[in-house]
Amino acid sequence: MYLLILALLLAGQAVQHASGSLVKSTQPQPDPKELLSFYRGKSKISRGGGGYSSIDDIFTWDYGTLNSHAAYHQWLFPTFTRSEYHPEIPTLTEDVARTFREDEKVAEKFFKVFSFWIRFIGMNGGELEPGSHEAVGRDEEEWAISDEVFSWDDRYYNAFILYSHNRLRISRVIESLSVLGLRDYAADLVGHLENEILWNISPHRMYAVHGLGPSCIARASTNEYKNDPVVKALGYWQDKLAETKKYARHVSVLLR
Repeated sequence: MYLLILALLLAGQAVQHASGSLVKSTQPQPDPKELLSFYRGKSKISRGGGGYSSIDDIFTWDYGTLNSHAAYHQWLFPTFTRSEYHPEIPTLTEDVARTFREDEKVAEKFFKVFSFWIRFIGMNGGELEPGSHEAVGRDEEEWAISDEVFSWDDRYYNAFILYSHNRLRISRVIESLSVLGLRDYAADLVGHLENEILWNISPHRMYAVHGLGPSCIARASTNEYKNDPVVKALGYWQDKLAETKKYARHVSVLLR
């Protein structure tokens, strides 16, 4: 009798799981043009707790808000892939992606989003020509929040070690940059992370040679730290960059 009851319970769970998957997969696809409306400042997104924010509101969020909220990141960095956890957020179509690349105001806002978000994780970008592996670097300007001041290395620690979801976010940033015409910056972002993590053996420019000290995410070698989550994440980012090579022909109006 006990085995029969257990079997029925397990069967019920399986049916419930299958039913949930079916409902999830049949949700209507959100209108991709909502992404453009959001980027043009004509609509707002939910920030949880009943509040709503425009894209320009997000530029005023403090460090804690940027770290704790999840869905906003998928609005800022759209891709062609529908989110498993937030299926209500629109995904790109070829036409919408083309508008991101060819509409100068939208393209400028997207670049501003990229520059803003990598400051949040301790980097700066956009000051040098992309493609040199030097267009992304350490953000030497401190980020003050209330009574706390975060250096670039503090933000590295939070982004890459303490709050692991930011490691996943970077994969999305790489894909979004590539799809929307800023692939050179995606390559520079990955190159900078290689410099930081493989501090004295980076294939791009060796920080040790330039007299810069190692950051909190520096690792002596990939073999020594092969099970380290940061080294594993670097492998994911490198794979994502290679995977998105097919988008290299799509260039933003900002880089033409």
